[in-house]
Amino acid sequence: MIRHRTASTRLGITWIHSRLEMAEVPSHGATRTWVAPGPVADVAALGEAIAEGIRALESRQRRANLVLDHRSIVFHLQEAPPARGRTLDQLLHRLVAEQRLFPEPAVFTRTPAPPLAGRNRWLLAVLPRPFLNDIATVFAANGIQLAGVFPVATLAAQQRINDRQASVEPELVVTQLRDARLLVIARGSEEIWFARSLQNAEGPEGTRLEQEIHRTLQFAKQRFGTSIRRVVWQRDGSEESPLHRPHLAEPGLEWISSDGPTLSFAAASAHLEPAAPFNFSKAIAGGLLADRKPVALIAAAALVLAVAFATSVEVYRHQALESAMRVDREAHADAEVATARANRQREADHFARFVRSVQTGATNHRALLFARRLVETTPAPLRLSRIAAVQGTNGWEFTLEGATRIQGSQYLGVVEEFEKRLEHDVVPCRVLNSTARQTLAGIPNPIPPSPFPRFQGFQPRTDERSWFISGLLP
Repeated sequence: MIRHRTASTRLGITWIHSRLEMAEVPSHGATRTWVAPGPVADVAALGEAIAEGIRALESRQRRANLVLDHRSIVFHLQEAPPARGRTLDQLLHRLVAEQRLFPEPAVFTRTPAPPLAGRNRWLLAVLPRPFLNDIATVFAANGIQLAGVFPVATLAAQQRINDRQASVEPELVVTQLRDARLLVIARGSEEIWFARSLQNAEGPEGTRLEQEIHRTLQFAKQRFGTSIRRVVWQRDGSEESPLHRPHLAEPGLEWISSDGPTLSFAAASAHLEPAAPFNFSKAIAGGLLADRKPVALIAAAALVLAVAFATSVEVYRHQALESAMRVDREAHADAEVATARANRQREADHFARFVRSVQTGATNHRALLFARRLVETTPAPLRLSRIAAVQGTNGWEFTLEGATRIQGSQYLGVVEEFEKRLEHDVVPCRVLNSTARQTLAGIPNPIPPSPFPRFQGFQPRTDERSWFISGLLP
């Protein structure tokens, strides 16, 4: 939550789509702000910009909140068994690792999401750990301790709460950030159910933004079992361009437009409490830096001396636990390798049978080449489980079915990317129907057409979601 403190001067920093802004908010007097003159595209440029901003503001503050919106941030809705505290974090860490959202190890923060059929769910904000550690290193080199590191979704939801009375019903908050748009599903002052950021969202007549808003409303119906009836439209306080609300024909939908908060996001970020949703600061390697005050150092030294003996007793127990966990991880890794090898063999068998079926008695070499090209055009996150095809009067009619472990907003994006590959490949086809298209049309449970004989496949696992694409190869 945001609380406007009066006890001390606070430093707030926003890094949103290569734009860096710093604001020093004193307990009394006017807020001083500084905006980087050029784009801040990466962490290396971030360090130089932070140093320049400190000099420009003549700031003596050594604690700051950072709010960022970066392409590496992923919001992921995850189910988890009933657990609490460290046990829950360990379970979620394993589930996130299995998703392989990034090539590097991932780090996450969590906030509760509405349960589904009695099963606990959490909304996770996920970042690559090296990226977060690099940010902490840059700030430490400039002598600044990060009291909070938040995605911009936290601040957007909190600004909307402070701008007016919070609603007890879930709302879709659309925040205008120059050439980007932020979509957040939130309820009350503490609950954020889902968030996503769109770059260059306007497009021709705002068509893409309208589609994404419609898709998000459908997502809320399917995943949360609720119909959102209110859309709050706002902007960053430092944004000077007028609000551009799309013309979306949704029956019963209430639009609430706001000229934005009186404070810019940089100034408002200085007031974010550490307990606000999605604070990454605790996940930074080494934790938060301790305040370097003599009293704190003396107290820390006394504490170390007091617990030294107790710690030595726990060393053997800790080593035994680590050894057991290492054995468990190795066994789990071996099982994953064996499962992956079996899945690849099954998919290879499916491809071979499919190619043979097209090749047998076929004079259309385009169909044969299309069948062989499926091995290269299928994205890595998607798993093909069923392939069906029949030669008709207008060409080969086909249906592809499969499963993927990807959840959340990335699920439909990967299927749409596969559609584009199929339509623009060496042997292009026409996609007529798919999971993404049925979901966009508001169909709650997309079902593939099944007029063709199918090769025997295997069903999606419990941690996977099914998908399909059907079309015509002229």
